Formats: sequence, structure tokens, C-alpha cells
Amino acid sequence: MNHLNPTPQYLYHQLKKLPDYQLATVWQFLQFLMYQNQQPSLTSTSVKLGGLLREYQLDFTEADIRQARQELWGNLGEVYE
Repeated sequence: MNHLNPTPQYLYHQLKKLPDYQLATVWQFLQFLMYQNQQPSLTSTSVKLGGLLREYQLDFTEADIRQARQELWGNLGEVYE
């Protein structure tokens, strides 16, 4: 038996070996998997943003972007005491 691709029968037999108190955990995980299968994939709902800011007069330089990055991320990981 390939445990990476188990059959429903194999899963059923393994499930029968579990103690009753663990069945709720299995059920929650199964519900989660079913929920995931109902959700649309991210690639099918992607939004194209090209030209979104076309009507605005924006003129960012490399220096502006560098400064904004420094302000936002400059202290990331530092520990304050």
C-alpha cells in the first residue's frame, strides 16, 4: 500500500483504529479540506492592475522609493529595550 496515495478503504480501516476522542479532530480536518475544495483558486480570481493610476500625475524617483522603503522597513528586526 502506497501511503502517499491511500485508497478510501485504507483510510477507513485506519480511521477505525483511532480512539473515539480523536474523531472530532479528524472531522474538523475533513471539513477544512472540503471547504478548501469549494474555494476558487487565486489564479482564477486575479485582478490586473495595469494602468490603475494612469489618471494621476505621479512622478516617483528611485530616491523617493528608496526613502519610503527605508521609512517603512528600516527598523525591521531591531529590538528596542
